[in-house]
Amino acid sequence: MVVGMAEDGQSGNGVAQQQQNEQKDEQNRRPPYTMHGVLHFLQHEWSKYEMEKAKWEMERAEMQARISFLQGERKGQENLKADLIRRIKMLEYCLKQERAKNYRLTHNGEDPPEYEEAENEVANEVSAPNEVDAYAAEGGSALGWKQGRQLLKQYLQEIGYSEQILDVRSFRVKNLLGLIPQGDWPSNERATGKGPTGQKKDLDSDSESDERNVPRGGLDSETAEALEKFDFLHEQSSGAGAGRDEWAATDQGVIDRLKEKYKSEKRTKRSSGSMDDVDDKRHNLNDTVIASGGGNAGNPAAGARGKRGEFLDINDALGLPPDENIDIKDDFIIEDDEESLRAAKWNVKMTLRSHLDAIRAMQFHPVEPVLITAGEDGTAKLWNLDGAKEKGSTSEIEPVYTFRGHLDPVLCMDLSPTGDHLFTGGKDGVICCWNVPSTTGDPYEAYDPKVLSERLRGHRDAIWSIAYHSSDNRLVSASSDGTVRLWEPGNFGEPLLRSLDAPTAGLIPTSVDFVSTEPSQLLTAYTSSTATITDIETGATILTFDFGEDVSPGSRITRILSHPTMPLTITAGDDRKIRYFDNHTGKLTHSAVAHVEGISSLAIDPNGLYLLSGSHDGSLRMWNMEKRVCLQEISAHRKKYDASVTCVAFHPSRPLIGSAGADSLAKVYCPASS
Repeated sequence: MVVGMAEDGQSGNGVAQQQQNEQKDEQNRRPPYTMHGVLHFLQHEWSKYEMEKAKWEMERAEMQARISFLQGERKGQENLKADLIRRIKMLEYCLKQERAKNYRLTHNGEDPPEYEEAENEVANEVSAPNEVDAYAAEGGSALGWKQGRQLLKQYLQEIGYSEQILDVRSFRVKNLLGLIPQGDWPSNERATGKGPTGQKKDLDSDSESDERNVPRGGLDSETAEALEKFDFLHEQSSGAGAGRDEWAATDQGVIDRLKEKYKSEKRTKRSSGSMDDVDDKRHNLNDTVIASGGGNAGNPAAGARGKRGEFLDINDALGLPPDENIDIKDDFIIEDDEESLRAAKWNVKMTLRSHLDAIRAMQFHPVEPVLITAGEDGTAKLWNLDGAKEKGSTSEIEPVYTFRGHLDPVLCMDLSPTGDHLFTGGKDGVICCWNVPSTTGDPYEAYDPKVLSERLRGHRDAIWSIAYHSSDNRLVSASSDGTVRLWEPGNFGEPLLRSLDAPTAGLIPTSVDFVSTEPSQLLTAYTSSTATITDIETGATILTFDFGEDVSPGSRITRILSHPTMPLTITAGDDRKIRYFDNHTGKLTHSAVAHVEGISSLAIDPNGLYLLSGSHDGSLRMWNMEKRVCLQEISAHRKKYDASVTCVAFHPSRPLIGSAGADSLAKVYCPASS
């Protein structure tokens, strides 16, 4: 029996060991990591990191805004405190002079003893040692402390101080500056005329009249309740009698000088504000001056005369010339037809979404509402803009046709003047010539091999720019291989007519365009801020544009354009500047920083009146060619890999403009009135 039990134990141990071996084999056969699992884990961690980063950035921005707000509020409170302290000191000085004068009148010209005693006390406090025992002799009389507190409280009440002074600080400062118009004062107080009439005429000089004209009717309940605590000033002013009038007449010059200095400082601080705010404050100040004059309300100069003489006009106080000598007309004001264009702001009409990568080129059909775009996904797309009207209110449409013929991204394109032929250049160094299909066809119809008419091969690197001659069957292309080539599409024998090299070794052409006023001349822009005019028949360089010292090191020209009606060339580049050159002399006629970041594209309307620029800061800007001023800025596209707006275009015959960007979107804009 013992032997049987031993055998059972051995068999049990064998089964357990066999199970452990099977589990180990299963673990060994299971791969520790899979590519899918690793990618999923990395994607999850990256998403988590991005979310935390965005949350942190948001919190950081909120805290910065909060800190800026609190700093501004603190600075404002400090300025307000300094203003109130200045006014308190002014009122203390006036009160001291008033009491001294009354004492002299009642005591046969003797000096008031209380002021001498106060000065002696101050001197004793200054000369006393800075020890606790120095004040031991003064702490024995509780009655003296009580009388001193009552006297201090009375002084505070006389200068207009209360616990609610912070609630009415805004009104007191505005009233001191004369920024409260007469219409805001309560009608009952204007009718009854609390206080002496002399104080009513000197409204800007008398603090009691400031409190008397508090617009309680236009304030909330808490502020009105706080203002009621100043009623003791009205009671004291009614019982002051002739003494108050004498005080106002005696020290008026001192008050005037202090207040004029205070007002001039406040005006200097507000000088950076808008002209509308200045006009409003000037109007309110004039109303206050007229009301304080108590006389001829129709004549501000006459009605503002009181005890202190003639009140100065706001222009005299600020040192400004009279208004009739000021021309407020803008030097760059747009008149007649230009005003109508400036008023007609451009708004997004539709957004085109079909490209899978950044869009590098776009162009409108010369006549029809048709747009063609080309992008880094290797395709060009034909859009019928009338499709949005047919579908109703939706602003998204599908492309009518997709041109597929490049193996790499499409970087540039151009249309023939009739709109029947399309030419695209790509990173693969090939130029594809297309027959533009009908815009009324089915987007999903079978592929038509006749659309791609031919391919022009000859460049060894990416093609950055192409231009088709408007009156002759000539096509010019600029490539990273350093050459500019002239082609004749349709000549299947030898389409390449000429190859033009850069004027200096190492220069790479970046943009080309034909001179509108001279059909046999070609504009070429190169890296290192070089641009030339070349004769396409001989290949000779006719003119090199003089950039002078207005060149940023390492900057390149991204777009060169010829004015359609004038001998004028326009360039834009990475240095954020738009430059205008004279084609006859090659001199720089105008240069200006046009965007915050580098400019990627330019377009000019067929009449040569307006220029459209696109930048990697994500904005479009419409420019007046004559005034060289910006008419409108449009936030168009988001950034992707430090690129934003890549191309812009004008419709030759319709009020439409377009833009495309690195966010794979193309947008069409129309005037707001249309």
